[in-house]
Amino acid sequence: MNQAETAKLSELLEQWNDADEFSRCIEAIEAIPEQERGYFLTVKLSRAYSNLAVLGDHRAHGTDGAVDGALIRHAIDLLESVCTQGENDPYWNARMGYSCLMAYPSAATAYEYAKHWLDLAPEDPNAPTEESNGVSLGTPVLHVETLEGDPLPFNAQQQGSTLRVTTDNLAARLHGNREALEALREQGVEQIEFVTSFKTTTLSVEDLLAEGGSWFALEHNGLVSRQLSAAQAESLKCRMR
Repeated sequence: MNQAETAKLSELLEQWNDADEFSRCIEAIEAIPEQERGYFLTVKLSRAYSNLAVLGDHRAHGTDGAVDGALIRHAIDLLESVCTQGENDPYWNARMGYSCLMAYPSAATAYEYAKHWLDLAPEDPNAPTEESNGVSLGTPVLHVETLEGDPLPFNAQQQGSTLRVTTDNLAARLHGNREALEALREQGVEQIEFVTSFKTTTLSVEDLLAEGGSWFALEHNGLVSRQLSAAQAESLKCRMR
């Protein structure tokens, strides 16, 4: 492919990704012979597979909490095939961290990639902050995002039995899964305090677990706080673009 063709395909891939048409991305890239794809398209192919594994086309898996293990492992294999070129690329480390977070019960491997991402791109607003590493990546899937679902930087610190999650934004969503809550309970956390620019809300870990859902979510929008139902939280499963 020449430069113009690559640029046009890249534009289409972003459009399809934003429209949750991940299979379409895969078909377009895999129509190109493997030896001609190069680093850029291999990473984009991995992104398509990981999003398909977690969400499905048009969010078909958005409410069932399931991740397709075969697809997410294939996404990791694709990234590993270009690891020599990617190991010092912030985006490659971000993609690998996300895929590992979704693939493995422990977040330890994802944490290492996220740390390297932060080292390589400390000014990236989507990179995890140093202060948040101990909780946000040390537990399975606990993060802060915009109300549209884009990752936000945040600080998470445990103070006694309270986990204080802070982000310097007017509107934000705290989003996590049941495994995160169980891990926090084992660490002695009894409540989560979510702090945005104008609003603070406290959630009981035991109450969240008692609801029985696979995911939970709390939204702040200015002075307004809203806890989503378990079904709504599951429908918002994280997608990293």
